[in-house]
Formats: sequence, C-alpha cells, structure tokens
Amino acid sequence: MSLGPCFHVALLRAPLGALVASGVTLPATGLLAEVARGEGPERVPLAVGYDAWRTLEESVGRDVGVRAALATDQGAIDLADYLVGACRNLEDAIDILREHHRLFHDLAYFRVQRRGETTCLVVGHEGAVTPPSSMIEWALLTWVFVLRGLMPSVSFLEAHCQHRAPKNHEALFASVPLRFRFEQPENQLLVPDAHVSALNPRADDRLRALLLAQASRMVAELPPLEVSVVDRVRHELLRRLTTGAPEADDVARALRLSPRTLRRRLEAEGVAFSDVLDAVRRDEALRLVRESNLSFDEISFRLGFSQTTSFHRAFRRWTGTTASETRG
Repeated sequence: MSLGPCFHVALLRAPLGALVASGVTLPATGLLAEVARGEGPERVPLAVGYDAWRTLEESVGRDVGVRAALATDQGAIDLADYLVGACRNLEDAIDILREHHRLFHDLAYFRVQRRGETTCLVVGHEGAVTPPSSMIEWALLTWVFVLRGLMPSVSFLEAHCQHRAPKNHEALFASVPLRFRFEQPENQLLVPDAHVSALNPRADDRLRALLLAQASRMVAELPPLEVSVVDRVRHELLRRLTTGAPEADDVARALRLSPRTLRRRLEAEGVAFSDVLDAVRRDEALRLVRESNLSFDEISFRLGFSQTTSFHRAFRRWTGTTASETRG
C-alpha cells in the first residue's frame, strides 16, 4: 500500500540533531524521539512529518526553525550535500535539485526566475498539505548555508516567505545573515544575477557525473509517486491566479494533457475544473484573510478576481460571513 507523498527523514534528523547539540530537550516519545535516536522509517508521509514538526514547534517554540538552522553544521543535510557537492555553479545546483528532488521530498520543486539584476531561487512544493511556517524558514536558511558553504562568493540578498511574519520577528531573525520578508507570492531566495554563475571551487565534472548517475538510480528505486490530478491542477492554479481566473485549456496544456483528457480525469476523481478552482480560491482566501495583513484589494488580485466586490461576494458564499468579520 502506498504511503502517498513523503519526505526523507533527514529533513527531521538534521534539525533535531542540531537542537539536541545546542541543549534543547526533545519530546521523549513519538516520531521525533525515534528519529533523534536514529530509529524509525527512512521516509515519512508529508502530513505525518509536518505534524511531527508542529509538535516540535509546540515543545521548543515558534523560533525552532531559525534556531535549528543556525545550529546545523554544514554537511548535516547529507542528501543535499550529496546532490550538489560537485555542482559547477549555483544555477547548476538548482538544476540538480530540481531533477532529483524526490530523494528528499516527493513534491518539492526548485526553479530560477531572473528579474533584472536579481535572480530568485524559488523553493516550493506541490500538493494541498502545507508545511509549518517555521519549517519553511528552516528550509530557506538551510539552503542558504548549504549553498554558501559550497560557493562562498555568493551573496544572498533576501529570503521571501508566503506566510505572515511571526510575532516579534525582528528579534527572532536578529541573528540571521539576511533579511526575511513575509506575505510574499513565493518562498524564495534572492541573489544578485551575476552570482548565479559563481563557480563552485569543489566542482569536479567526473565526480559530478558519477554522483548524478547514482542519484538517478536512487530516484528510480523509489516507489511510484501517486499524485492525484486534482493536486496537480491545484498547484497549477495557485501559480496562475494572479494573472486572472485560469482557463481549463491553459492548465491542461501545462500538465501536457488534452482538455478532454483533463476533464475526464477530474470527473474520475469526482470533481469538475470549476470545483477545483473554487476550492483553491476559497482555501487561499481563508489563509490570506486569517494569516496575513494584506488589504482585501491585494487578496482579491492574488486570487484572480477582476473586482474586489466579486471577492467579497465569493467569500460570503464560501463562509457565510464577511472577510472583515473573519479577520476580526
């Protein structure tokens, strides 16, 4: 029986090890205790792993992601070092992560977006199960340390997070070596465009070929990934909402399906395209109203509504109340 999308337990083991080494007491039972002892499964379902992180956050505090990242030794994320250790430059590292992401996270994705003199290294994941905010902060900071460890000449300008800033975030991030900005469209790291081609002093093309061949074999040995068409459509809709209400034909094209095939596959899962679009807008609306300080005009834009009044009508239809009453 498939466990569904999973991530490698190294994404728990590394921060747990760093926290223990810095004197933090962890829960004595459950998955966290097993992982800290070097026991338990090698891969855990996303929902189970994210719940374990939330337990960690409740035990340690909201700053757990930052504390773990700052305390993590370079090389502790052995899978990341394994993948990118022989990369040619920063862009090559991101390409390698994109091609072999399943070694550590089934639904992770990485991409490079150039915007003038700045390049964005987007770090995200597909699917409806959302990681805790402190885990996202840990992941972004950890990638900064891993990539800077390989290429010391690379400067990271900012880290962007989609979630709302935690309380007292100025103090929380005072020891962090780059600025964090919140309520942004993507979880991403910003670097000067010129640094994307910064060379890795440890680059070795022969070793790179051997490592990537082994990584490809390891990916091939993983169980087939079962991601529903609904989840794939949800991910594509989230990417496109700010450009207006996405059309089914455009989403089908992005998924390399014909519109008719997409419609049939959605029907087989008991939904229509309009149902998925409405659910994505509803879930994002609730998240942004409850977890951000964005204006309703901005939320309306991010959800692809042409007018804010349309957003307010939809919100009342979804929840039976107003956005203002929900925000409180």
